[in-house]
Amino acid sequence: MFTKEAESILKQALPKNKFVFEKPPKGMGDLACTIAFDLAKLEKKNPALIAKDIVSKIKIPEDSIFESVKAIGPYINFYYKKDKFSQAVIKEILKRKSAYGKDPIKKEKMLIEYYQVNTHKPVHIGHSRGLFIGESMARLAEFNGYKVIRLNYGGDIGPHVAKCLWGCLKLGLKPGDDKGRWLGELYAKASQAVKDNESLKRDVVEITTKLYNQDPALTKLWKETRQWSIEHSRKVAELTGTKFDKWLWESEVEKEGLALAKKLVTKGILKLSQGAIIADLNKYKLGVLVLVTKEGNPLYGAKDLGSAKAEFSLANNVIHVVGVEQSLYFKQLFKILELSGIKKKKDSVSHLVFELIDLKEGKMSSRTGNVVLFMDLYDKMFNIALDELRKRGATDNIETRAHEITISAMKFGVLKYDLNKKILFDINEWLSFEGETGPYIQYSNARANRILEKAGEFKNEARITDDFEYELIKQLSEFPAMTRQALKNQNPPLIAHYAYALADSFSKFYEHCPVIKSDYKDSRLTLVKAYTIVMSSVIKLLGLKPMIIM
Repeated sequence: MFTKEAESILKQALPKNKFVFEKPPKGMGDLACTIAFDLAKLEKKNPALIAKDIVSKIKIPEDSIFESVKAIGPYINFYYKKDKFSQAVIKEILKRKSAYGKDPIKKEKMLIEYYQVNTHKPVHIGHSRGLFIGESMARLAEFNGYKVIRLNYGGDIGPHVAKCLWGCLKLGLKPGDDKGRWLGELYAKASQAVKDNESLKRDVVEITTKLYNQDPALTKLWKETRQWSIEHSRKVAELTGTKFDKWLWESEVEKEGLALAKKLVTKGILKLSQGAIIADLNKYKLGVLVLVTKEGNPLYGAKDLGSAKAEFSLANNVIHVVGVEQSLYFKQLFKILELSGIKKKKDSVSHLVFELIDLKEGKMSSRTGNVVLFMDLYDKMFNIALDELRKRGATDNIETRAHEITISAMKFGVLKYDLNKKILFDINEWLSFEGETGPYIQYSNARANRILEKAGEFKNEARITDDFEYELIKQLSEFPAMTRQALKNQNPPLIAHYAYALADSFSKFYEHCPVIKSDYKDSRLTLVKAYTIVMSSVIKLLGLKPMIIM
């Protein structure tokens, strides 16, 4: 929070350098600068000696927020004046309230493409990781001043749809009440039926071609079943608190994508190979990507030429939130967009990569039906939360509260995992009120609000009387930098980790520092108030719901 002041002090010795700061280990200061490492590489000297030399050349102004600066090994560590620092942090939080940590509104727009749920397939918990990461990214971007366009880009035409329509025509199964869910189950059965049957596979290819050629009977069936799927997908998204600004479908861009692919052949960027259109990217060490089949049907690559053009027309900064299994594909696509000029110099495009959610039985697959359907999981967790509330004596709005606990448990259960780690789904872990879970974060915030309700009126006062107070204030001071870092690194789990650290710090403060019955009632209630302000912002960034304690 006070890195600029630390930079000003360091410039006494190093007027032309840039500085990087990090949080030092407990007991070793409040802010650590790593400049000695960079200088050691250039000067071929011991970084510890360099750090000691820098510290000897600087002097802290009397009115500074810092009390002292020390060289600890290769690090230059700054120590705050506890009272002055604490007063500044609390004052800023109380002044800005929910705007604490927010950046000014920017002119730039950011388009975040996530969810990517296809029609004619079930929405399962595997989709939830992209949905929750994408929504948290959108909230982080808005918090940091961007105008955000939330976009779902899904596949509603192609082989998987043809396979499902083949099942509709050939398997003789009747739709259930939830038609979108039924289509997902039908897709799994159709996939298994055609899996090892070359004749049936040819039937699916024929249906695919007829769909692209807009066969009247198939188009009618496709439109009807497509709408069932879209309604099911929207229901899941809105249940979790996401409302997309735009739903873009492959059927809306595939014609333009196919035309662009053919045009790029004439320009020599793509080429024909045995009737198919391919991108030979071997010289970039990216292999070969097939964009159009020999039958003339566009694959993902061709369709995504059309979707990229549509997305760049909406924003110059585009983020695709898609699982790790598509990493090579996006490198190939981005290279084609660059070579073709579809991506202009002013445009930015990136792939936010995340690992998958697996079951203990192994990888999930819509084709095999080895999935946990999202609505099945929601219903199960909702009923568990409902039972728990009843056990605790809740009577008011318990269904709404059970819903809020369920959604928060699901979201935090996903977001607490680093992006490069697989999630092995565990329902009991997600719903626990203890440890690094959504309900624990909700409960911490609710408990703090209850303290304020019981206390009534008090005078805002910032004063430090205990180390546990100081540690909590330091956590609160880190919030603005944490939100910027999470957005810059495209890493919403950083906010989940911060949420738990903040809640844990508050728990230790509350355990060791009496509040209402304390001689320092006003200052400690002021600290609790500051905590609720910051934690409320954290909860919103994660897409969680607040909790009301009985």
